[in-house]
Amino acid sequence: MLQGWLKHRELVDAATRTRDVPGRPEDVILVTHEVSYLHKFPVEVWVNGGLVVTLDFQLALALELSGVVAVVDRGRLVALRSGDVLATARVTLWDQDVANGKRELFAGVLLPLREGFPLVSLRAPRPRRRRRPHRPRRPVGPQPPPRLPARLRLRP
Repeated sequence: MLQGWLKHRELVDAATRTRDVPGRPEDVILVTHEVSYLHKFPVEVWVNGGLVVTLDFQLALALELSGVVAVVDRGRLVALRSGDVLATARVTLWDQDVANGKRELFAGVLLPLREGFPLVSLRAPRPRRRRRPHRPRRPVGPQPPPRLPARLRLRP
């Protein structure tokens, strides 16, 4: 449940940023899944019928699947996208990198939501006006002199 509130906060934050700067959509990843694979394969090098060396290679693959991505623009949820994949591969020989690389793939569907669903108020909040301190009204016409406290009065 906490994860849901955090994702809601991310959506509202993205909506606030895009409302104030239109034309720059932001992606919010809602669901992710990671798959990893490790394979060790020895390669034997033979020369003239004799084993010279065994090369211990290792292949590590990782796929990070973004199941559902929300696209937020102008303070609205405007599309849902699925199927982004970040693939990472690494080949090592005796724990030393031989080759590595990353590739981002789009293998999914984009579902536009017409004019979108507002996530925040579409008007930027107005700055609050400062209130003036309360000043009592002055009475009109002649006024009796102010009455002094008893300790300041002159005694007859």
